[in-house]
Amino acid sequence: MLVFQKKASARDVGILPDIGEAIPLIDKHQKELITFCEKAEKENDNQVQQLMKNYIVIRLKSVMEYHLKAFIADLIDGENIKAENITLDDSISVRLDVFDNLQKEQFTRGKILTSFLGTLPPSTIDDTFSRINEVNFFPWYQEIEELRTNIQSDDPVEDFIFSNNKHRNDIIHNLKDNEDTIKELRLAIPALLKFCKNVYAFTCLNLAIKKDDQKIIQGFCTMLKVKKNDFEEITSKHSQSLHEHRVKVTKKKKKHTKKN
Repeated sequence: MLVFQKKASARDVGILPDIGEAIPLIDKHQKELITFCEKAEKENDNQVQQLMKNYIVIRLKSVMEYHLKAFIADLIDGENIKAENITLDDSISVRLDVFDNLQKEQFTRGKILTSFLGTLPPSTIDDTFSRINEVNFFPWYQEIEELRTNIQSDDPVEDFIFSNNKHRNDIIHNLKDNEDTIKELRLAIPALLKFCKNVYAFTCLNLAIKKDDQKIIQGFCTMLKVKKNDFEEITSKHSQSLHEHRVKVTKKKKKHTKKN
């Protein structure tokens, strides 16, 4: 069986922003998408409006992936996260142009490792942040978000992320038009980008607690409006070791292989 092995290239590595650029950039991208929604809403040609809606879905998913990768790269570099927590592969391959750029500041270990993630379907988001945080990611995220907002959601964030990804794939691979209204798309934009910011903040707080860094813990607890003890209790409830995660992924792959 032919197996494709991704190789890191200088273009893939150098394209991600540093964390200081990523935060204001995600707000800029959100404003651009909202503005485009407003233009689509005023479009009188139904065919043109449909194409604009399709673009919004594709662009939103791309923006989300871009910033999640920037956050993952920063976490790897800032927290010295082991490579085995990012990829389940035993080895990686890099192109020679990466070695030619290793002295440049933007060619960090985190950005090199992150380039191997490729696109970020929900399963990759789940796997990556499950390993980094050593938790069952989506249920962990859901419970923390419900705690801090005091809102019990009937639409789990995992379903929301999967739905957005499916809509994007239907447009690109199945040439299917998106059926959401402009209003629904406009609401999805800040929701998905808020998810990116929250994932990063939750992870920073979790890793700070593991290191007992009181200054960072206090800062993120204040920002997120969550108590440290409550956060720790939820994290403990959804705790999952790297070994347990590997076993779960292996079972998923075997089940998928049998189906096919």
